[in-house]
Amino acid sequence: MLPWSALPWNTIGIVIGLSILVPVLITILFMKMKKFEELGMVIGVFLIILSVVTYFYIIPHEVVGDATIPEEYIWEDEGDVYYWEKNSVISTEDNLINLPPRIKNLLSKRDPIEKNFIGKEVIYVTEYDQDEKKAIINDVMYDDKGEIFKVINGQEKVSEWYGIDIHLTSLEYFNVDAGRMGIPANSKGINSVRVGWVESNGEREGRENIVLIRDMKKIRTGFIDGVEFCVWESIIYNEPITWHGESYICDETLRLIVEPRTGYIIHVYRHLVLSAHLSRFIDIYHPDITERRPILERFLKSYNPIGEAAELIYETTEESRDRHIAEVKGLDFQLVYLPIIAFLPILLFGIAFLWRYGGRSYYWKRYKDFER
Repeated sequence: MLPWSALPWNTIGIVIGLSILVPVLITILFMKMKKFEELGMVIGVFLIILSVVTYFYIIPHEVVGDATIPEEYIWEDEGDVYYWEKNSVISTEDNLINLPPRIKNLLSKRDPIEKNFIGKEVIYVTEYDQDEKKAIINDVMYDDKGEIFKVINGQEKVSEWYGIDIHLTSLEYFNVDAGRMGIPANSKGINSVRVGWVESNGEREGRENIVLIRDMKKIRTGFIDGVEFCVWESIIYNEPITWHGESYICDETLRLIVEPRTGYIIHVYRHLVLSAHLSRFIDIYHPDITERRPILERFLKSYNPIGEAAELIYETTEESRDRHIAEVKGLDFQLVYLPIIAFLPILLFGIAFLWRYGGRSYYWKRYKDFER
């Protein structure tokens, strides 16, 4: 998003200052040279050139090229959430894990957790450094009760903190080499972007670690309700990861629909499956079994299969997508009409000077020729 605080007011001020200062200098110079008849025409030509350069290069470049995430930045998205968790070592279908009776007796059997609800994902600034152009971001998911969503036996919060470069054309992590937080602005000419999944162990002051780095590919472009969009997708299979200090196997499909000029995310689809070894399930759901640990360890040395631990599907709702589209349309004023507001007065003054004094300059030249 490009709020007013992200606009290049310094550049706009410089352009307005040049439109006043340079004509004054031209006036002084031409008065000393006693070329009064050319003065108005030269000022008019200068103002027209300045207005054209301002509109087609300076303002568009500054609005997106040097724009930054503001201190009060926040992006909210509501999504349909499906969550499934194994919630046990032993499956409800006994034939999936055939454990010896002496080990089965140590472990309780529980039904899987299955939830469907409207969740909310929020990405917002928690710390901001305008001088260094850096910010600390909190990326968090809330459940239907408005609480931070917890997974894997209720032990892990889906909430991470990480530092990024706040330029909209960058969004790169600065503490870890994990690519970018999302799709950068002005990405029309880019077909591949490295987007990282960075975690902080769910703690505000936690150390940032790389879970995985996705190679996002642009797969489609088009228009939604008059708004241009690009679809970016990443598909990952059987990727070993470490999340919150624990090892998993990850399958993930991530799809983002983005407005290319600003990088604003319109729609999110994420299908995440975490799998783990049997030994990991025992650590999650039965960490208190210590007296029989030698028996388990001997068994797990020869039999430690991998099974699905949890599945998460998140997709932006239509209502939330419509709100994002409305926000993107609101950016048109800053990307289209603001440059017009900045350059149009200068252009009109230039045309007025050229029209008023261009003919007079020609007249004075003819008059001098007549006198000679």
